[in-house]
Amino acid sequence: MRKGVAVLVLIVVVIVVSVVARLVMMGDEEKGVEKYTIPVEVASAKIVPYSEHYTGFGTVFAEDKVPVLPKAPGKLIRFTVGEGQYVSEGQVIALIDRDVPGLEFQPLKVESPASGLIVNMLVDPGGAVAPSQPMAMVVSSSRVNMLLPVSEKDISRLRVGQSANIYFDAFPGETFTGRVKKISPIASPLSHTFEVEVAIENRGGRVKDGMFGRAVITISEPREALFVPIDALIEEDGGYSVFIIEDGTAKLHPVSIGIKEHEMVEIIDGVGSGDIVVLRGQSVLKDGDEVDVVSKREWGD
Repeated sequence: MRKGVAVLVLIVVVIVVSVVARLVMMGDEEKGVEKYTIPVEVASAKIVPYSEHYTGFGTVFAEDKVPVLPKAPGKLIRFTVGEGQYVSEGQVIALIDRDVPGLEFQPLKVESPASGLIVNMLVDPGGAVAPSQPMAMVVSSSRVNMLLPVSEKDISRLRVGQSANIYFDAFPGETFTGRVKKISPIASPLSHTFEVEVAIENRGGRVKDGMFGRAVITISEPREALFVPIDALIEEDGGYSVFIIEDGTAKLHPVSIGIKEHEMVEIIDGVGSGDIVVLRGQSVLKDGDEVDVVSKREWGD
């Protein structure tokens, strides 16, 4: 009997000791655990000088296109120049057989009505020509315009006289300058866009009729405003916010925004100049999380 009681007491002591030891070990483990920090990329909010712009794409057309008209009817003997060749005003560009039965005439010379490139040769040798039917066109590249289709929501931002930079794939790295010359007062009934003409300063006549390019029109005077990279912006439930780093902790701040321009967004309220905002890592962040800044993006310089 005494032996059974002794065994029972021993079992109870072992259980108690085991429980106490486990509790001590758990406490030690909790003391040694490091709180997890989330790696993020950040950038500083900055005051940035900027101008608001409108970007559109369009086709170039020459302002001066003059038809080539013979002075008398007949048949084309031949053109004396090739299509795309530059011709001077008064230069002979074609010969015509007057083709009057019973009479002989010297070939009639057709002169260019202007200086420029000869294009759209519409008649083949032996074909009939008449003073009322153009044989070709002479296009002057000294004055060219770009025609832009502009949407209803953007047309109110444009004004005649606004400056523009124009870019062409044919001239990589080069910028041509120009100005808004004309804005159509009515929209196309089919596309619901307005035609806007931008006059291009065509240095050396390099921009040709029919080229396709991009125009960036300045629509506001330069001013300064607070911006952050657009990657910092979080859109949720119809509002906007950003994470700001404060003492190693991410704090979620609601913000009011202005324009979005060149991969950055204007912040009207909610962020101060110099605040550090999160650009990468927001998807796993919660307000109050500790963060580890692994990189800082330089931007806006």
